[in-house]
Amino acid sequence: MASDIKTAIVRAVLNTSIGNQTFTATPPVDFTPKLALFIVNGGITDGVAAVHNRGGIGCCDADAQWAFAWRSEDGQDPSDTGRSNSAAQCLKLMTASADTDDVAATFVSFGTSSVTINISNAGAAFLCTVILFGGDDLQVDVGIIALGTQDTEINVTGPGFQPNLVGCCQQRNIPTTTNACKMSLGFAYDAGGSVPQCAHIFTSRDGRVADSEVNSILRNDMVGISLTGAGAADYTVEIDNFDASGFSAFARSDDGTGDSVGYFCLDTGDRSVWAGNFTTPGSTGEDAQTGPGFKPQLVGLITTQLPTVNVIDSSGLAGGFGYSFFTEDDEFCNAWADEDVPGAVTDTQSLADNQVINVPADDGVALFAATFVSMDVNGWTNDYSAVDSGNARLQCGFAIQEAGAAALGMPPSLFKHAQRRSPLLRM
Repeated sequence: MASDIKTAIVRAVLNTSIGNQTFTATPPVDFTPKLALFIVNGGITDGVAAVHNRGGIGCCDADAQWAFAWRSEDGQDPSDTGRSNSAAQCLKLMTASADTDDVAATFVSFGTSSVTINISNAGAAFLCTVILFGGDDLQVDVGIIALGTQDTEINVTGPGFQPNLVGCCQQRNIPTTTNACKMSLGFAYDAGGSVPQCAHIFTSRDGRVADSEVNSILRNDMVGISLTGAGAADYTVEIDNFDASGFSAFARSDDGTGDSVGYFCLDTGDRSVWAGNFTTPGSTGEDAQTGPGFKPQLVGLITTQLPTVNVIDSSGLAGGFGYSFFTEDDEFCNAWADEDVPGAVTDTQSLADNQVINVPADDGVALFAATFVSMDVNGWTNDYSAVDSGNARLQCGFAIQEAGAAALGMPPSLFKHAQRRSPLLRM
């Protein structure tokens, strides 16, 4: 029979008082999650932008957790930006005007179709998106990678199993709270002999007088990216060498000593996974993506306004981006805008929405908008009602397959062995 792998998405309003809060999939899915991913920003109403670019992404399993947050205050001269992270929280959101927690929470427990957290700092009724991963056959691990010198292999053995999908978040070292807004998110998967990976980073420099200095890049060959405060190239993070204990990580291009990366990894059994980059359409209408080569049950996307892969952009195209997650039943997007405009006060915002893509340009003007259409035999289809007309802009993301070994009439153990070595069996 096929491996039991299940996912669900929950959208809820964060409690405005401290204490426990439980997020439950509706309708309930018959599984107990093993891993939860949290996305939050300053938005409190779907489709309505909130002042200030501030967001947070966190993760937990039953044994470990981490959380990253960033902020870029609106209407400031000089610019006022910051970042914060922790290996003792699963969710955080910074106040707009200081490097302190507006929202902070820790993992408590998993239940039927649910995860419970304890909120120790409570803010406004912010919209929070929670992605749940579970199923009897799913193996998960959440942890921290301490990076080494350039090109030094770091063996990550915490999983104790061979993952096929890894996600990484990075802001340099963990834990830290400091100035300079930056956030890197990326994904990598085991393609049986190669490790395709992709990542995006956004930075907004602190203390710029009469200037907003915003930089961004999307890589198609790394899972993590570090840029200096001035937006210059620093080191990157590469995932490689999946094995029975976990995987290996490298700091490339420069020294990563003293810095660290938050990761989550999955072994989805006979369910295929995929990660890669692609582009938005240049015109409105339905857009089919076939990169995965299988029908997904869950897709995660990063949408940007960037025109060229592997090139640092410091123009007005750098400041708008969004994280989206969708299944056949649910679709949600979190987006941020940070305008790069010399000679002006900062112009920043956050936006949450209950559609698959609603990502503004860096100046906050509506740009990309799409709704989910279908999960298809080779990927998915979204319907774009707004695009950057005539321009294909960069996206990247990951997908987890719906169908398993039973669809091919093959025992799961045999399918999994063959899948790692044959691209045809990942279709």
